[in-house]
Amino acid sequence: MSEAPKIRQGTKYAKVLEGLRQKIQSGEYTGLLPGVQALGKEYGVNLMTANKAVNMLVEEGLLYRIPRQGTYVKRMRSHTMAALLPNPYGPLQGYLIHGVEGGSRSIDNHFIFKAHRDDPAQELEAVKSLFNDNKADGLVLWPCQSRLDSPAVDYLRDHDFPVVMVLAVPRQDNPEFCSVISDEQLGGEMATEHLIEQGCKKIVCVVPNGGVDLNMKNQARRSGYRKAMEKAGLEVGVDLHVDFEKHGAREGFDVSQDLIDQLKEYDGVFFFNDVIATSAMKMMERSGMRIPDDIAVVGFDNIELAELFGISSVWQNFKQIGITAAEMLMKRIENRDLPAEQIVLPPELIVRKSSRRI
Repeated sequence: MSEAPKIRQGTKYAKVLEGLRQKIQSGEYTGLLPGVQALGKEYGVNLMTANKAVNMLVEEGLLYRIPRQGTYVKRMRSHTMAALLPNPYGPLQGYLIHGVEGGSRSIDNHFIFKAHRDDPAQELEAVKSLFNDNKADGLVLWPCQSRLDSPAVDYLRDHDFPVVMVLAVPRQDNPEFCSVISDEQLGGEMATEHLIEQGCKKIVCVVPNGGVDLNMKNQARRSGYRKAMEKAGLEVGVDLHVDFEKHGAREGFDVSQDLIDQLKEYDGVFFFNDVIATSAMKMMERSGMRIPDDIAVVGFDNIELAELFGISSVWQNFKQIGITAAEMLMKRIENRDLPAEQIVLPPELIVRKSSRRI
C-alpha cells in the first residue's frame, strides 16, 4: 500500500475522495466500484475530478483495477478460508476437507465448508454466500460437474476472487485458475504395471458410463492403462462398462452378471474405483472365480472399503491435496498478481491381497 499523498482540503476531489473512503469503510461500496461517470454525477463533479479521486484511492490500496473489467473495492481481510465441494459425506471428500481445514488453521485462518451437490444453481448461491455473507478471503473449489464455464466459475472470474480448483479439473499447461490435481494417468499406469508384474497377460479396464467428471477421469486413467500395456507389448483390451445411476441423494454403479461373465476371459482387471471393485468382487467370488489366482484386481481411490475387503488400490492422497490447495490459496490472497499455476501430485499404489500373487 502506497503512502497517501497530501490532499488539499476543501477541493472538489477531496470531498469526493472522503465520500468514497467513508462508503468503502462502511461497507456500502463492495466489489465493483461505480464508473467515474456515475461517480461524477453522484458527487456533482466532472470526470477528471472523479477519476483523480479514484486514482488516489488506488494508490492508497483501498481500490484495485482489473484491466478491461473495472475498479474494485479491496476486501478487508476476514482471515476466513472456505471450501466448496460436491458431497459433504463422500468417502474421499472428508480427507480433502481435513487437509484444507488443517492447512488454513496452520496459518491462523478460520475455515468454512459448504456443499453444492453437483447442482450448478446451488454452487453459484454457495459461492455468493461465502464471499458476500461470510466474507471469505478465498475459496478452495471442487467445481460442479467438472465444468470451468459454469455460472459459479463465471462469477468468480468476473469478481477476481482468489480461488484454487481441486481434482475435478482438466490438466492444463497454461491454467486460467490455480489448481491442485492428482496425476490420474500415472495412477492408471501404476495399477496396470502392477498387474503385469504379478504375471497378468490379459488385462481389462472396467469403467462407468456417466457425466463429464466420470468421462474425464475415464480418459486419464485409461490412458495410463494403455501406456502400460503398450510398453509391455500386451494387447490393449476393449473397455467393459457399468452404468452410473443417480436417484435423488442415492447414487451408485450397476454391476451386472453379464459383466462378471465377461471378466472370466481375463486374468487381471483394473476397476475405475473401489466402489465398483467391491461390488464386482462379491459377485465374482459367488461365481466361483478365485481372487487373485484366477483374476487379480486393482481399484482406485483407496477408500475404507478397499482396506476392509483387501483390495489393492491407487491412493490420490486427498489430505495432501487439501493442504497444498490451502497453502496455494494463501499465496493468492496475499499476492493477487501471482500467475496461475497447476500442481500435479503423484498417486501411490497400495498393494493388498486382491492382486498379490508374487
